[in-house]
Amino acid sequence: MSAKLRNSVNEDLADLEMDMSPMIDMVFLLLIFFIVASKIVTHHLDPEVKVPLGENAAIPPMRGARIIVNVYQDDGKAPFASEFGRGKPPKGISFNNETELSAYIGDRMRWLNEFEGAELKEIGIVIRAHHNADVGMVKRAVQAAADQGITTVTFSAFASKPSKY
Repeated sequence: MSAKLRNSVNEDLADLEMDMSPMIDMVFLLLIFFIVASKIVTHHLDPEVKVPLGENAAIPPMRGARIIVNVYQDDGKAPFASEFGRGKPPKGISFNNETELSAYIGDRMRWLNEFEGAELKEIGIVIRAHHNADVGMVKRAVQAAADQGITTVTFSAFASKPSKY
């Protein structure tokens, strides 16, 4: 290559600059898209329920939709409640027996199916039982879920040892 041609090419390359504005615009558009399109899953924990410690407690994998039911210790109040606790509706819903709880679970399953697109067979239940709750009440909550066709039951517990992760 001749010196004249080489100098000409070097001068052209020296004037080239990359315009980063379109790339930055695209990054922000993608970021906004994912923020708007994503669905944040939050679970409300009732502070009245002190779940027990478990030696092998672990965070279960997220499979399908979950219905959270709180089971309380025997304190003269309603033994079962929705995930929001025993507060006043529409947030907290209390149940005095397993028939009311079963009806709530059925309604919640239909809602998850209709509005969230969850398959009925994939819906599970999470039992958050107080560490002093009667085992019979926990069994009744599981039976209420089984009456509605739920086969996946998860029990909440805190790890007694710190997690390795």
